[in-house]
Amino acid sequence: MGNANLLLRLYAELADAEEAEQLRCAITPQIEAHARIEEHESEPYWKIPAYYGLTLRLRPYGDPSMAFDNLVALSASGWTFSGGPLPHARDAVWNPSPGADFLSPKVKWAHLDLWYSQDEEQTGTV
Repeated sequence: MGNANLLLRLYAELADAEEAEQLRCAITPQIEAHARIEEHESEPYWKIPAYYGLTLRLRPYGDPSMAFDNLVALSASGWTFSGGPLPHARDAVWNPSPGADFLSPKVKWAHLDLWYSQDEEQTGTV
C-alpha cells in the first residue's frame, strides 16, 4: 500500500502570522492525539485577506484510516466526503455548520486528505 500521507489544510479568520502561530499551537494537542505534525506552513489567504491558511503535514499513529476518522470526529458536523482515485485514498472538506466548530471557532474551512505514496506514483497527484 505504500506510505500514508495525511494533509490537513485549514483557513481561519486571523489578523496576522503571529495569530496563525498561536492558533497552530492551540490546536496541536487535539491533532497530535491522532497524528504527529511533521511539517507546518502558514500564509495569508490571497482570496480572503482576513484569513490565514495553515497547512499541516501529518504522520498518523497506527492505522492511517483510523487517524483520518478520528480527526473528522473532532467536529460534530460540516464534513463532505469524496473518495480518492484509489480504494485507500480518502478526502473530506469541512465547512462551518450551526453549533459545530472544527478545532477552533476561528477555523472557517478545512480539507483533510489521506493518500498513499503509490497513489502519487500511479495518478501523478500530490
